[in-house]
Amino acid sequence: MNRQVGHSALIRRAQPLDAADLLALITEHIRYERADVTVEADLVHRLDAWMDQGRIEIFVAAAPQPFPDGRGLLGYAALTRDVATWTGREYGHLDCLFVREPARGHGVGRRLFNHVLERCREVGLSQIQWQTPAWNLRAVGFYERLGAIHHPKQRFTITIE
Repeated sequence: MNRQVGHSALIRRAQPLDAADLLALITEHIRYERADVTVEADLVHRLDAWMDQGRIEIFVAAAPQPFPDGRGLLGYAALTRDVATWTGREYGHLDCLFVREPARGHGVGRRLFNHVLERCREVGLSQIQWQTPAWNLRAVGFYERLGAIHHPKQRFTITIE
């Protein structure tokens, strides 16, 4: 993939027609992060419902033409809102930012990130937060080049059954 394709990718909201490509991106993202997560069959339907309710906004980078594998999405970013107890302010949570391997290093991630930042500005959010695995040094470097500040913490999860 050449740099021009990355810069000519269209950044837009995910649409119902993106369902198969988006599901493939999410699955690829899970594998990339070495996560022990099983994608449930109704995931795309739940995401659609949450987008309709305004609970999540998903933006995609659409290639000018599909890849040889037939997929037309280069990457995605998911934005939710949360509230900081200490400040009493709402902030944007970048739940996911993922770019397919062939599109990395061509400006797609930066364009997705900037789109999320602009959306946060539009809705009056003054901060955005996210996390990335500590082993993902390429992502850490990317975020540092964007001007992000790293706050070391450990992330914990308990499954409630």
